[in-house]
Amino acid sequence: MKEKINKNKINLSAVGNKADIYLYVDERGLKPVELYIESLQENEQKKIIRLFQLMIEQGEIRNKEKLKQLEKNIFEFKSEPHRVLCFILPGLKKKSFVLTNAFKKEKGKTPKTQIIKAKSIKQEILLIN
Repeated sequence: MKEKINKNKINLSAVGNKADIYLYVDERGLKPVELYIESLQENEQKKIIRLFQLMIEQGEIRNKEKLKQLEKNIFEFKSEPHRVLCFILPGLKKKSFVLTNAFKKEKGKTPKTQIIKAKSIKQEILLIN
């Protein structure tokens, strides 16, 4: 099954040699991940942005403590205590991540509610029924 990408729901945020990063755009035209990162202290913002820079420059993050696969095509960027969930757009020549949602992790595993939210956004973007 070939998914169709709803381009109105994503916004190109960073372009690199090895990967690109897109932000999810909600029904109000807001970019929740961008708003979350902007709400953090400057040093926390820099740590998260550095992870994204590594990804677009190298196409991967080998440190499993910084990028972890949670489920099939659902990943989380990890910058203690913050998490940014994402998925990879299928069918493109260059690896392209869509940042779906972000939150401060309190304890234990990533909350199922956050994973469900990321999957729901993924379905919205890929126009999956």
